Amino acid sequence: MATIASDRARTDYIDHLGRLRARQRELDRHRDERVPDGADPPDVAKIPVADALGVTVVLLTSSYKGQEFVRVGYFINNEYTEPELKENPPTQPQFDKVARNILSSQPRVTRFKINWDDSDTVANPIGLELLENHEESSMPVPSTSAVFFSENSSQSAMEVM
Repeated sequence: MATIASDRARTDYIDHLGRLRARQRELDRHRDERVPDGADPPDVAKIPVADALGVTVVLLTSSYKGQEFVRVGYFINNEYTEPELKENPPTQPQFDKVARNILSSQPRVTRFKINWDDSDTVANPIGLELLENHEESSMPVPSTSAVFFSENSSQSAMEVM
């Protein structure tokens, strides 16, 4: 991600979502600086038992002056690797035996048009209302520090269950 050093107005977040959006937990926050590689995993003591296994999401979001302009979501499947634990999971999750499979080859990328200057209106050449002022795509993300986005998409905003 590019650093906007002159304005000191960009904020990047790394969030972990359980099955319900209300259970979102912020993992890391970086303001006005380059986001370092990696982040600490969620505190397993704070994960509800119902969210310990199954599909979850990690969201990487960036905002400029309080306006979110990009959101990248990765689906994650948490499951036991041992057949006996898969068939008869314990009442309390055994996190040391849970495997995390990240679908890193197919992130959900949503971009939002925002004000990059101090004007009151969003630059919007196609006349969409603010809530529809986004574009989403699924695409591989390069392994370098630069992220490129596709200009072609007809999908609506990402919904997280």
